[in-house]
Amino acid sequence: LKWLSLARNQLEYLNSSIFFNFYKLSYLNLAENEIKQISTFAFHGLSNLIELSLKSNNIKSLNDSLKFLVSVKYIFLN
Repeated sequence: LKWLSLARNQLEYLNSSIFFNFYKLSYLNLAENEIKQISTFAFHGLSNLIELSLKSNNIKSLNDSLKFLVSVKYIFLN
């Protein structure tokens, strides 16, 4: 799996290591949800992710949740 869209699913929270086994994932779309909080380890295992969309959510803080995204080139927040 290289591309995953969970857009418009009314997600509110991303738990620790929710994407842990998705190491081949390159594109992740989480736009237009109701995400308020992201666990520090939510993106752990996404070592090949290139693009992440978090547009149109209610995120107050990213804390250290992006530190595992070592290959990311694009992050969309607005």
